[in-house]
Amino acid sequence: MDRVVRQRQISKRRLTVGNGRTRLYAGFTLIEMMITIAILAVLVAAVAPSFMQTIRMSRLQTQSNALFTSLMLARSEAVKRNYPVVVCKSADGADCTGAGNWEQGWLVFPDKDRDNTLDADEPVIRSVGALSGGNTLRTGANYANRVTYRPDATASQADSFRLCGSNAVDEEARQIAVSLTGRPRMQKGLDADKTCP
Repeated sequence: MDRVVRQRQISKRRLTVGNGRTRLYAGFTLIEMMITIAILAVLVAAVAPSFMQTIRMSRLQTQSNALFTSLMLARSEAVKRNYPVVVCKSADGADCTGAGNWEQGWLVFPDKDRDNTLDADEPVIRSVGALSGGNTLRTGANYANRVTYRPDATASQADSFRLCGSNAVDEEARQIAVSLTGRPRMQKGLDADKTCP
């Protein structure tokens, strides 16, 4: 009990008021507060770069997972529906586009009439919006505008996607390769013959 009382007495400071009476008050002095803020600023400055790296890597992983699952969805839907399913780049989430790059977004739709275009009677199965954080998503010439999965789960052509962060470091990038069998494969880092834009 004495210890608690003594600690309370230590944490309180004496202040003499103009009329000669002494008052006790608790709190921090300006110098103590400034030292605390300085120490906190040094700690934040030391941790911030690694925290930003963690956010960038998490964003890359999330976006690569979104593309990977869209490709897997298209493949399984093609088998289930017994007609082709297309993954195409899309700027508005409602129609396919031949302009721009894949980072503007993409959508997945069943291609009932096998013409590689989204028609009024073909519903959008999944729509993914533009990538955030200044990340880029590029591919080779085979997937310039679309990836088509056939009813036997194979892809119309083989190629790969390159998802790069805003810092364009090849070792941090994600590569999603699609073989002719239609199975997508994701890896961290790019093959030697591929680079980030």
